[in-house]
Amino acid sequence: MTERVSKAPDAWPDRMWRLARWALLLVLLLSFITTLLRVVPAHGSTRALVADIKAGRTHTVQTDAEGIDVTVRWSTGLLDDHSYVYHPAGFVPGTDQADQNVRATVTRAAGPAARAVRFHEFDATYGAGGLSLLLPVTSVLLTPWTWLRFLALFAGGAILARMLTARRHRLAEGAAWVLAALVTGAGFAAYLWAEPGREGPAGRAPRWWRAWLASLATGVGAAALGAVVLLVAGRL
Repeated sequence: MTERVSKAPDAWPDRMWRLARWALLLVLLLSFITTLLRVVPAHGSTRALVADIKAGRTHTVQTDAEGIDVTVRWSTGLLDDHSYVYHPAGFVPGTDQADQNVRATVTRAAGPAARAVRFHEFDATYGAGGLSLLLPVTSVLLTPWTWLRFLALFAGGAILARMLTARRHRLAEGAAWVLAALVTGAGFAAYLWAEPGREGPAGRAPRWWRAWLASLATGVGAAALGAVVLLVAGRL
């Protein structure tokens, strides 16, 4: 009887958490997939870009010149980005001239439709950090949907609050989970599936390294999922 009374105050919060964590995990999963599709664009070409300009499917073209090679990127939808590397056909003396060359080539080929297009410079490596950590803390800012950014930020805050306020954990203490989540990013999703809100088996006291092990397993799973998503989307 004493044991039941002592556990009663935590029964309702733990029960609610076990239900809410799946919704939070879905938000993080959707954020990861949409960010990945934005960071890794579909393969394009000058001909495809000109066709999209003439059809009115895009009005912004981004370029990033390095040496005489220019990365060209454009979008025809929230998750429909395209990119390719433009190599000037003739001799160009420098980077600025290579950038001007691709802009002139696209403008000339698009004809009158090019008047509605704006060219901007961008950094082609902006998403590299997101790919290296699979699900970094800042990756939610790259998803193209504003509402999803807010939901993902809310999910991260709710998970951190649970890490710090839960009276008991199954695998690792809350501080270890917080550190793993903030350093790897994958720790947020790992916490959702690894900590259902119940005490672990007898003799299995929380250990700090279990948070990192769960984060590593989550990262490996995210890499495999990402590869499948990119393959199905034709990005690989």
